[in-house]
Amino acid sequence: MEITKEEASKPLDCAECWKLIRGYSKQTPDGEGADIYTVCAAEEFIFYLLRLGNIRHPDHIGLANDGEINFIWRRGDFVTGLVLDLGFCEYGEGSYYARLPDGTEFYEDDFQGDNLPQEIIDFLTL
Repeated sequence: MEITKEEASKPLDCAECWKLIRGYSKQTPDGEGADIYTVCAAEEFIFYLLRLGNIRHPDHIGLANDGEINFIWRRGDFVTGLVLDLGFCEYGEGSYYARLPDGTEFYEDDFQGDNLPQEIIDFLTL
């Protein structure tokens, strides 16, 4: 689901995030979606963001065809701005890729949901 520009300039709305995440569960009537471990990992990530303070709402929260729950933040234009693409896949395994405006890149394939580098946190803070 795309987040409106007004939402993206507001602080993180945990209730809205949890509502979306829980809606992606395989417990939905069609049986498609994320497994319970992925849903729990995504929810725990929201708790982590809440503890960080004044983090802005993601630009996108979505469900990939393979059951991965994705969070995307953009700040500035695609070429020179911050991009953070973070997701939790089967069994709650997390990964992310981030590019800062100065071109510095960060990535992690074994993201536990609670240890983003400070440089990324600084750019996500309102």
